[in-house]
Amino acid sequence: MAHGVITDNWSLQDISDLLLNGMDETVVKEIVVDDRQHYYCDRLQACIQTEALFDFMTDVVLRDEIIVDQSFEHSWFSAQSPLIKEKKENRLK
Repeated sequence: MAHGVITDNWSLQDISDLLLNGMDETVVKEIVVDDRQHYYCDRLQACIQTEALFDFMTDVVLRDEIIVDQSFEHSWFSAQSPLIKEKKENRLK
């Protein structure tokens, strides 16, 4: 029985940007939900990139396949993408 996981293209785009361009020091807004209310707090894009990378590395080690929506893979998959090896080895489907 294969052990797979579904991942989103947005995370893969963040990982590609991180590996190609380094950490992004841009400040972004995070939605925080607290007791039926929400607010926004500042967060560095680099934190999001790093979290996405660690999640992906865990999936590569623990999963047989990683499933993505191919209609949006153009956002992260290109000739210079560091993720091309995973795609060519058919781990990203």
